[in-house]
Amino acid sequence: MLRTKNLAPSKQTVLTLLAKLYDPHSETGEIEVALGSDPTLSYKLIRLINSAFFSPPRNIESLHDAIVMLGRNKLATWASLIALGQIENRPSEVLRIVLARAKMCELLAERAGLRGGDGFVVGLFSSLDLLLDQPLEVLLKPLPLAQSLRDAILMHSGALGAILKVALGYEQNLWSDITASSLPMDALREASIEALDWASSLSGLLGDS
Repeated sequence: MLRTKNLAPSKQTVLTLLAKLYDPHSETGEIEVALGSDPTLSYKLIRLINSAFFSPPRNIESLHDAIVMLGRNKLATWASLIALGQIENRPSEVLRIVLARAKMCELLAERAGLRGGDGFVVGLFSSLDLLLDQPLEVLLKPLPLAQSLRDAILMHSGALGAILKVALGYEQNLWSDITASSLPMDALREASIEALDWASSLSGLLGDS
């Protein structure tokens, strides 16, 4: 069990799950066991996959079915979002901010010819401090992230770091950070609008009890 000083047990559990989900050495069976140890998370994950948001071709009845349908990487993404959405004692708006930031980074990464999944992870993990009430440096330390992603989050370095900076600029109304991007302004506006719409449609599904 990974331990982070002064982190509440429920939040520590979420951080430990994230480490397991994003560890490239974790076996699929280990991930299934880790998810299965949280009945609420497992229930929400299966319910979400069976919802109109996914509209699966057949009913998903088990974590194994979910893994087969989504694949390892997408399963990690959606399980992470649900786990973060279950965190207690947070303002309801925080989850929407987290979702919008991650989605905008994904969209901008794809627009820049980068891997959208990496952009999503950078955006998502850059907001862990909002949800877990600890400095990002502390929260990221036990997570098995590639150094390039870690540097993008903490130092805004590289192409993904520049994308994160733009997403934060939109979030915080920092015009100088927005205009510094090499991406066309129309593309930035479209990504922002799409990300906000996506976050609004999903935040209720993830955050409800």
